[in-house]
Formats: sequence, structure tokens, C-alpha cells
Amino acid sequence: MSGRFLFYIVAVSVVAGMVISCSDEPRNPGDLSKKCELSLDGPAISLKTGQTFNIRVARETDTVYKYLHLVKDTVLDEDGMPVIGSDGYYITTVDSVYVYSKIKARLVELEPLYVPAAADTFSLNVNSNARWLALTPEYGPYDTKWYFNITATGGGDSRFDFRTTRNRQSLRVKWQEIITSDSSVMYRLPIAQYGEKDQPENF
Repeated sequence: MSGRFLFYIVAVSVVAGMVISCSDEPRNPGDLSKKCELSLDGPAISLKTGQTFNIRVARETDTVYKYLHLVKDTVLDEDGMPVIGSDGYYITTVDSVYVYSKIKARLVELEPLYVPAAADTFSLNVNSNARWLALTPEYGPYDTKWYFNITATGGGDSRFDFRTTRNRQSLRVKWQEIITSDSSVMYRLPIAQYGEKDQPENF
């Protein structure tokens, strides 16, 4: 069993086994020799009020991927025979082995995108010459689901839409990650929704 992580401050999910082609236009079958590109162009636009919210880059980093492999071995005695536990099964050990890949990625972290406490739907432009994925943020079993990415995937120049529910409490944040299907470019956008208790006046 193995897992795949972006060697940075966060773990990311990566779609494996996908072959994509980069092209100038989404309908073009593409040139596999071209480097895939991706960018998010602001502002984000409220589809309810028309209000706009600027998007700014906080930092941009070149990264590499590393794989986590879990290696399972059977414990042997001095004679090289498997050791059987009290439950009647072989005793095993599990070790973690990290391997760095040759895949390089560009990670672009954006400043938090602050949105109002009211329920709303937002849209922003995605510029790319490739297929891209909007990874679904994770929620715990007892978390309230308040952020939803409406657009899970796209290709070429298109739009990414998301919506929020009403926030009667205080500021809350979810991290939206958008990545090219070959994992070479990823944007990380914190969606920060004010609550009715802390939203600034005239926001």
C-alpha cells in the first residue's frame, strides 16, 4: 500500500494513471510535448449581488513529490522461521519508506479570499491549456458542511464555481485546491467566510 504526498506543508490528493494532452484550445487533441499551464484569474464574482473579490498570490514554490510506501515484513526467529503470535497469526512489522519522485510541481498559494456571511455562489476564471481538477475539501464526521465546489473538473479556459451557506457564527475557512491532471501545477485558495458575528461593516 502506498500514498502520495506533495513535499510541502500540506498533503494533497493526486489522481493517478491519467494521461492528458495540453493544447491551445480545449477541443484540440493537443501536443503532449507542451508544458501544462494553469492560473486562476480574479476577481471572484458573486452571482447573487455582482460584488467582486480580488485574488492575490501569497507565494509560489517549486516542489517535488514524494511517495510513502508501507513495507510489511514477517518476523523471523533465529532459525529463519516465521514467529507465530498468541492469536495464531504470523507476527509482522510495518515500516515507512519515503521515495522522492522525478515529478516536479509548481505550487501557488493564494491569500485568503474573504466572502460575506450570507449564502452565495461565486465564480472565477480558470486559464489553462490542460484538463484540471478542483479537489473536494475534506470534512470531519461532525463538521458542518458549508462550502461546496460546484465545478469539480474542467478543461482549457473555463470557470470555477463554488457556493457557501449562511454563517451565523464567526469566521471559518476551507482550502480549495485546483490542480492540473498531470499534477504539475496546483493552486491553493483559502476560502474565508465571515460570520454574522464578526463581518466588518460595509463589507
